[in-house]
Amino acid sequence: MPYFATADDVYRNIGGLFDWAKRNPELGAKLRATGLVIRMVYTDPDAMITIDCAHDSKEKGAFVSWAKGDGGLTPEVEFHMKSDVAHRFWLGKVNLLIALTKRDIKAVGPITKVMKILPILKPLYEQYPKVLEKNGRAELAKV
Repeated sequence: MPYFATADDVYRNIGGLFDWAKRNPELGAKLRATGLVIRMVYTDPDAMITIDCAHDSKEKGAFVSWAKGDGGLTPEVEFHMKSDVAHRFWLGKVNLLIALTKRDIKAVGPITKVMKILPILKPLYEQYPKVLEKNGRAELAKV
């Protein structure tokens, strides 16, 4: 049984992680500095999140923005995976390079740009269980 039953669950939890990230001064600034538009395409359930680090956010106090769907943007880097893989990734339990090799995660776009964002993700791994707990899904952090 998948960790998330609906796309709304994905948006509430993984999107909720980016709600935190976009306002975090240190991480938000680092994400913004990448200048990337990153799209994550999930299956089981189907969902799509586009993170815009290339343009100024329209939200006050936000360094970057994210949207459900394509956000009207063309991504430079796109990741395709099952929602369960994404969940375990944000818990820090999926190594991106191994997952790419095994094709659990498929990346579209220059791998050098993918590698550019890896070092700045650590705070997201630490925050994700807190997002799950806030959303009443603390049990999902124990997978």
